[in-house]
Amino acid sequence: MHFTTLTAEEYASATRHSSRLFLAQLPEYGQWRTEQGDTVDYVGVREGEELLGVALITYQPWKKLFTRAIITNGPTLDWEDGELVDFFFTQLAAYLATKKRVIALRITPNVPAAFYEDTTKIAGSPLGARVIGQLSAAGFQHIPVDPHDPADIHFIYTKDIAGKSFEEIADSLTKTMRRQVKHVGRYGVEVHTGGVELWQTFHQLYESSRERTEMAEISNYSAQLYTGMMEKLGPERAFLAIAYAHPATYLEEITANIARLDEQIAQNSTEPRTRKKEGALKELGSQRASLLKQETEARDLAQRYGTSVPFAGVLA
Repeated sequence: MHFTTLTAEEYASATRHSSRLFLAQLPEYGQWRTEQGDTVDYVGVREGEELLGVALITYQPWKKLFTRAIITNGPTLDWEDGELVDFFFTQLAAYLATKKRVIALRITPNVPAAFYEDTTKIAGSPLGARVIGQLSAAGFQHIPVDPHDPADIHFIYTKDIAGKSFEEIADSLTKTMRRQVKHVGRYGVEVHTGGVELWQTFHQLYESSRERTEMAEISNYSAQLYTGMMEKLGPERAFLAIAYAHPATYLEEITANIARLDEQIAQNSTEPRTRKKEGALKELGSQRASLLKQETEARDLAQRYGTSVPFAGVLA
């Protein structure tokens, strides 16, 4: 094995088929940072022609004269291979030692430290414990809590959907999510997907939510990063989804539903009156009252905001 620097093209080729790469290890992220004038390094460990591990390193200025090397959510390698882990970090330290202005290296490896059910720890991670031991032996200091990071819990959740149909995926969701997915097209709601052209709408929705919550402001730098990455990744890998309410469409749906209920009410109002019919009339009356309330709300929405109202968005 030998440690080597890589070109941006070599790094992109090495990570093309990786099963999971976080944002800060994507080749496109390195390209974007380079375009911003930042220093980016690509390094790896080779055995023959094969790359066994790679990392994208960025550098953060510190005290004007110095920099801190950072590998966020990396490196990308087989963490089960203890020999490779030892070699990678020993050689990485030697490589960074040649850069006189680099005074520290921070890494956040994608290795589980523990496993939880909700907020209850159910098991430790033997792999995580071993990696922490290896890195500590190599001179790293394990910091369980980042003093510069908010104390919110960070969840990493994945769902394996390979080979599954839409119905199978939908059925595996929670009841609330399942209802939302299966009722697409109802209630006058339409979802538009797109790229940077939807950013302004998404940002306005975010700011509207931020005014009512404690969400952080999207800085100009973050906005440039998000839009820049969307352009580089393309719509197949990064997109915005905006949900629009169309009050007129919803009113048509409500009118049709009221007409349907009126027919059922008429049918259950015929003689002879039975307890079953009385129960049905009570339920139908409740549904009709609810629809009339929704009709009033939809008309108010149309009057205040117009015919197409963005109300929710997500960056994926």
